Amino acid sequence: MMHLHQKYSMRRLNCMQKMLLIGLLFIVVACKKTPPPASDQGYDYYPLDSGITSIYRIDSISYNDNSGKIDTFHFFLMERMAGLVTDLTFKEHRIIERYVRKNDSTEWEQRASFYVLRTDYNLQKVEENNRIVKLLFPVGNTLSWNGNMFNSQGRQTFYLLLKGNTYKSPDTTFANTVFIQEARSEPGNPVEEVLVTSVYASNIGLVHHTNTYINTQVTGRSGYKVFQNLISYSKP
Repeated sequence: MMHLHQKYSMRRLNCMQKMLLIGLLFIVVACKKTPPPASDQGYDYYPLDSGITSIYRIDSISYNDNSGKIDTFHFFLMERMAGLVTDLTFKEHRIIERYVRKNDSTEWEQRASFYVLRTDYNLQKVEENNRIVKLLFPVGNTLSWNGNMFNSQGRQTFYLLLKGNTYKSPDTTFANTVFIQEARSEPGNPVEEVLVTSVYASNIGLVHHTNTYINTQVTGRSGYKVFQNLISYSKP
């Protein structure tokens, strides 16, 4: 009788262990998080599909303090998503080819390319061996960050000022954009005027960029203002 009772107890123990194991598996499956859609992260603010082509109109104003002359320049910039290149840490970067031309009747001339890396946490632009963090993911969770966190140029605080707003450019209107301030001089600064901003539209990428640097330390104004506006976008 003792032998039969021990066998029954062992079977009961094994059954309880199996039930406990099944219960734990159900708990693990139930608690496993489903990765959020890419749109929730904000990856669509800078698509990286091969073949995407963006054409911008560039308007530039140059200030010369020696002559007091103000010059304006206009040309077109084309950026095309090309292939992939792997860095020393085995991370794949998208190659962005660049071309410029003066007007519609002239040929495109190739310029130096730059590279973009999109991780789960940020978007990095690499140009002339300088790596800048342009966006943080999920977009909107963090409102400021050090754009120079991966280089030695010193801290440069980027600010996310607007998200989800409509942006009106001189040529068109873009819905669902993010507005990033990359640099700005203190208001009322008598020495220099600095303003660098970027606007990204969902499912398109960069649609506007402003780069202003004016120095007023000398007798006149020296420096530049550059405005980059998207006028054409195509996706394969």
